[in-house]
Amino acid sequence: MATVPLREDHPPAATDLETAPPRRRTTLLLPGALAIAAGLVIAPFEGGFRETTWYPVALFLMALTALVLVVAPPARIGRSRPFELALGAFVLFMLWTFLSIAWGAVPGNAWDAGNRALLFALAFALAGLRPWPAGAARAALWLVAGGLGAIAVGVLVATATKAHPIEMFLQGRLSEPVGYANATAGLFLLGVFPAIHLATAREERWPLRGLALALATVLLSTALLTQSRGGVIAFAATAAIFLVLHPRRWVALAAVLVPAAMVAIGWSALTDVRNAESAGQLDDALADARGAVILGALVAFALGAAAAFGARRLPRLSTGSEGARRRGERVFLALAALMALGGAVFVLASPGWLDERWEEFKNTGYERVESDETRFGGALGSSRYDFYRVAVDEWKDHPLAGNGAESFAVPYLQERRTAESPRYAHSLPFEVLSGLGAIGLVLLALFVVAAIAGFSAARRRAGEAEAGIAVAAFAGFSVWFVHGLVDWLWQFAALSLIAMALLGLAMRTTGSRATLAGGDVGTPPRSIPLRVALAVVVLLAAVSLALPGAAARYERAAFERQATDRAGALDRLERAAELDRLSASPLIAHAVLARAGGNAEEARANLVDAVDREPENWFAHFELALQDGAARRYDAAKRSIDAARRLNPQQPLVAEVQEAIRARRMIDPGKIERALREQLSIRLRPFESE
Repeated sequence: MATVPLREDHPPAATDLETAPPRRRTTLLLPGALAIAAGLVIAPFEGGFRETTWYPVALFLMALTALVLVVAPPARIGRSRPFELALGAFVLFMLWTFLSIAWGAVPGNAWDAGNRALLFALAFALAGLRPWPAGAARAALWLVAGGLGAIAVGVLVATATKAHPIEMFLQGRLSEPVGYANATAGLFLLGVFPAIHLATAREERWPLRGLALALATVLLSTALLTQSRGGVIAFAATAAIFLVLHPRRWVALAAVLVPAAMVAIGWSALTDVRNAESAGQLDDALADARGAVILGALVAFALGAAAAFGARRLPRLSTGSEGARRRGERVFLALAALMALGGAVFVLASPGWLDERWEEFKNTGYERVESDETRFGGALGSSRYDFYRVAVDEWKDHPLAGNGAESFAVPYLQERRTAESPRYAHSLPFEVLSGLGAIGLVLLALFVVAAIAGFSAARRRAGEAEAGIAVAAFAGFSVWFVHGLVDWLWQFAALSLIAMALLGLAMRTTGSRATLAGGDVGTPPRSIPLRVALAVVVLLAAVSLALPGAAARYERAAFERQATDRAGALDRLERAAELDRLSASPLIAHAVLARAGGNAEEARANLVDAVDREPENWFAHFELALQDGAARRYDAAKRSIDAARRLNPQQPLVAEVQEAIRARRMIDPGKIERALREQLSIRLRPFESE
């Protein structure tokens, strides 16, 4: 009898199940779990935003991926064509990001962006290389929900034990542990839907189901302390996706309503924190908020545990007949369709309301957003419309390739209509469109479409338990992706790493026999050309990660030592500049320290090199103008300050220095830099103000 190659769409015979040792399958899935764990480990450290945080993780996952491919590659039986197509599309997107170094306005940023995309590709690959049986997949969901829940509890404890809890808030909004309120909301929302599914899983014991519902309540309540409007939109949209796709829709609806109801009950206590006007009022408001979270979690635990215990005691009532279940599903979908239709009718029947919201978004700033008791009652406006306007204009100027990955700050400073100086476009699609052009956006869209198609196919083939897990994991990815449509969550490595790993889990949790038998180890590459090719790819990736990663560590160490050990700081900045030959940042920092130490010529040489590396870096031109102005080289200073004014025309200090240089007045670089740092808090690093 002929043998058919076995893949997910060609399941093996039932007798093959006997040859799949469960303990070995679980061990082989450990790399995927480690990818998730890596995101959880770096999440409390500014969400993994700093290069010194995520570059070591990327090197670790690179080494882990190479080890898996050499020692225990996935067997052909366990491979998935849809997953490989999605991974291939993302790899193409990553390579295009790297290629943008060649034309990018800020090549050092483009290199970092390519390496960050490599990190996310590694997380996605490690999570999806092998199929996940239900038990291991549920454990992965527990890792996400429990890990993020522990971080949320730690934050709440810190608000009670920290000497100055106000340091954890910006404008009354919880910003820790990430440092940016919207990203903090995104971090906690990642775990809500995995926790909600675990509360509905028949396979879990009743106390654990109660615990899962309590975790969902804690995560949702803590996310509300950020008052992130984008987080609310992402949660609402993802809740709809989760409920429509979940195999037990009515049970899932009940599970979603419990934490939502607990948050609604504690709404006043959770939102009043933002309105505290003194340290004493903040302490009282935080005590009330913690009380609301604790009470909500306890009630959720009791309800979840009681429902799970009752379902075990009364299995017939909990399951019902197949016909009744199908009728219930039809009723649910019909109600969902009616609600969607009602929303569409309201919008179409109220064009004036829609026009008003659009005008708010275009024309109102943050002052009206912050004018109400909560941020949810204020105007829709912010500066995002202006960010997106500039991103689109930049795309029109560079339609195919864009202006280089993460180069948005350059055109925005030149064309802005606000006083803000963001480094990112506050939207993944607009960021990609501006930096990588239509080609980059198409590649990203291909990845998303392939991933959704692969997840849908896996869900259709799966049984109820596996389908629920896949939907929960996909919802975790979705809440991050939807939120990222209106914010810059992509740049927080911890969030994106966890989300990409969850997507891999969603695509590879199935109930097919191939899944259960697919844990065997395949054959490592035997041919010499394949081994050489693999070694070259791994080496290039490792070098790409190691050089800027080490440079970032040297630069960070220099900033930490500049006040006590100037010579040591200068030495570290020199090493950083040698390792990362695309970035101007270490050269500018070295120039500022060298000038402060009296070495003006060395400082000028550093700044000339910085301008050569990043000709469109306004801060490099500005520093060079200060250097030449202090030395009374007014003609050279005028060329530099004119370039800085062209690149950042609305910066008032640039205009003041330009006027002084044209009048040939004496320049005091130290005084001007102090004023600039107070104004922008850039700490010697360009484009870091958000």
